[in-house]
Amino acid sequence: MIATVQRELNDIRRMPYGTARTSASEAITRRIETEGPKELLAEALLDLVEAYSFSDQGVKSFSAFARTLRLWDESPELFDEGDERNLFWEFKWVAGDLAEYPQISLAQAVAFLDDMERRFELAGHGVSSVRMSRFRWAWHTGHPDTDAFRLEWITGLRDEFEDCRACTIGQQVDYFTAAERYDEAVKLGLTQDSSCNIEPTRTWYGIALAALLSGDPDLALTMHKRALATDDGGPTEFASARGYGFETLARGGRLEQALRLLRNDYPRP
Repeated sequence: MIATVQRELNDIRRMPYGTARTSASEAITRRIETEGPKELLAEALLDLVEAYSFSDQGVKSFSAFARTLRLWDESPELFDEGDERNLFWEFKWVAGDLAEYPQISLAQAVAFLDDMERRFELAGHGVSSVRMSRFRWAWHTGHPDTDAFRLEWITGLRDEFEDCRACTIGQQVDYFTAAERYDEAVKLGLTQDSSCNIEPTRTWYGIALAALLSGDPDLALTMHKRALATDDGGPTEFASARGYGFETLARGGRLEQALRLLRNDYPRP
C-alpha cells in the first residue's frame, strides 16, 4: 500500500502547478488522513502546501501548514529527514504570503513569525530565512523601519534555508521599485547573474519599471522584453512582477498591450 500511494504522490508532484495538481493533492491528502498510510501523511501535507503556495492560494497554504505543524508536534516520527527539511524550507513560503491576506490578522502574523524563529532555533537551524520573512512582513505592512529589517537580513549569516542569490537580489529589486528608489533598483538589478524558478524574470520586470520611471526608456524596453521572453505564464510567484510589467506598458503608452496581458492573466469575467 505504501509503495502504491508513494507512486501517486510522485505522479502528482510531476504535474504543473495549477487547479488539477491542487485538486489531486487535496484528494490524496484527505485519503491518507482517513485511510493511511500515516507514514506518508507529512509528505502529502507538505506537497499540498507547495501546491497552494505556487498557485496563488496562500491563505490555504497557511491553513495546510498549520496542520503540518500540529502533526510535527504530535507525531514527529512521521517525518523523515527529507520531510523535516521541507517543513523548515516551506516555512518561508507561508511567511511570505502573510501580508497578502486580510483573513490573517496582525496578531496571527506576528505570532507566526515568532513561532517560526522559536522553531528554527529549537531545531538548531540558522535564522536567515526568519530575518528575510520579517523584512517581507515589514515591507508589505508599511513598517517605518523596513530598511533596517532588510539590512539585518542581507548582512546576517546565511544558512542552508536561505533563498538563492538570484532571489536575494530579486526581492530587493522588488522592494526598491515599490519604494520608488529606482536608481537603486536598476543598479542592483543589473548585477543579477543567477537563475531559479522565478528568476531572473522577476528582476527584469522590476528593472523595466524602475528604468522607465528614472528616465531610461531604452533600458526599460530591453528589460521588459527579457521579462516577457522568460515568463512562462504559469501560476507562480509572479503576481507583483507582472503588475510591474502592466505598469511599465501602461506608463510607456502601450495601454492596449497592457490590458491584453492582463486579460490573459485573468481570463474569467
